[in-house]
Amino acid sequence: MLSYFPRVYPNELLYSILARCYLHMGFSCHKIFLDELYQNRQIVAVTDLPSHLKVLKSNIGNYWSADIEDIIYHHTLFPLYAPFIGQLRKSSIFEAMQSDSGVGVHTRIGMVASKVQPPSYLRYCPLCNVEMKNKYGESYWRRDLQISGIIYCPKHHCELLNSSVKFRVTARHEYIASSGSNCREISSGVNQSGKIAELGARVKSLLFITGIDSPSLWQWNHFYHQLAKDIGAINGQKILHDELRVRMLAYWQVSFLARFKLHQLSDETSWLHALFQKHRKSFAYLQHLLVWQALGLKLPVLTILQIANQYPDRKLSFTSQVGLPSEKIEVEYKRVLWSEFLKKHSSIGIAATRKLPSGAKLYIWLYRHDREWLLLTNKQFRICPNHSERVDWCKRDRSTVIQLFKIIQEESLDLEGPRLTRNFLLKKLPHSSTIERNLYRLPLCKEFFIRYVESLVEYQIRRITIETIKARLRGVIYRRWELERHCGLDRNRLPKITESFIQWIEDTNYAENTFQKNT
Repeated sequence: MLSYFPRVYPNELLYSILARCYLHMGFSCHKIFLDELYQNRQIVAVTDLPSHLKVLKSNIGNYWSADIEDIIYHHTLFPLYAPFIGQLRKSSIFEAMQSDSGVGVHTRIGMVASKVQPPSYLRYCPLCNVEMKNKYGESYWRRDLQISGIIYCPKHHCELLNSSVKFRVTARHEYIASSGSNCREISSGVNQSGKIAELGARVKSLLFITGIDSPSLWQWNHFYHQLAKDIGAINGQKILHDELRVRMLAYWQVSFLARFKLHQLSDETSWLHALFQKHRKSFAYLQHLLVWQALGLKLPVLTILQIANQYPDRKLSFTSQVGLPSEKIEVEYKRVLWSEFLKKHSSIGIAATRKLPSGAKLYIWLYRHDREWLLLTNKQFRICPNHSERVDWCKRDRSTVIQLFKIIQEESLDLEGPRLTRNFLLKKLPHSSTIERNLYRLPLCKEFFIRYVESLVEYQIRRITIETIKARLRGVIYRRWELERHCGLDRNRLPKITESFIQWIEDTNYAENTFQKNT
């Protein structure tokens, strides 16, 4: 039995905890360390789905208060696969991880035959490693960074790097801790894609889902049939697989899907085709998440799993049903969608929400089939204007001037854009008429317009400058009348500053031509 056990860090792999324990205690041989941990020298050091957890817990129980379920759900990758393998298989694998026989866990969970494979090496974020060393004095293997589908660090948005430690270690009994020798502290690329960030957030959310039953294959079958119907990719009872493929490739680039070997979507043997057919096998978490995101299913992952669990766990004939296989399930499904939609758009009120394109059909359906619930729910999100409440003009002034600064910052980037007049900037505000009528109450906004509105001279000089630069890039030098024509200027009505600026350009062009002729 061990006489020491290290502190457990947030979101740390059990493999990493044991690797740090080996390092801290200064063992010279991994076999002796395994003997202390398990009383068995043949245990394999598994990074993602370890077994023999009952024996381990009995030996370290005095140092770590977490129970076995907590260890499995918060320090292994089991939660990543659990929602998609069915409740019976989930329970059997859970038991196998606790028992003294973890043989076949990876096969039964579907990892061996899956297209989606774990990374080849344990990965790390260099910035996270620096923070860990500053806070804890050492780095560790974070659980959420060892998952296919998470390419960038969720916190720092920099690209994850491969360490020199293989995910499936060559020396089967060795626990290797994160250190400076296997993690090079170098900078990496930054994620610029909101799609990839959203996918990473959804993958990470799977790690923290506990206490929910895993939908069966029949339930997933009905779920995807309804999903195809909701997006209009179904004709009668026939799934329009070409439509699904077009949507997938329009959202995800082939090069991105190829990173996970999921880019083959062109024939009837593809995984996308099988996902919307009768489910004869389970699919990897990443396949589900990629489809949900591409088809616009914006609900949280936990909500989607709850909806899938509401379908009957038995074979039903779709031809005898209207919409969902059960009217009760359909109502529950629509209720969840409408509740999530109201929460997302709670700031604009019910009247505006029901007019949105994505909410109009849903509102009409619920009004016809579940009116009492709909009206009761809408009351909770109704915005009641208080006409007796006085407007806080000071607060309105500050918030409006912040909006104006954002607008002028965005518009200033377009050098060929229209003149930034007061009226132009006002029209960009959501309540422009109110602001314009009450400008005398808004001193900050008034001062903003005095300082930042573009004068006629500034606008003319900007146009002249842009046209001159564009001409020079084409190797053309405009004469004065050509420049005035392209800029829409009237020579007889030019302000003195604009006249001087054009004259300066003429003199510069003349001097340049003279120099070229002399040389």
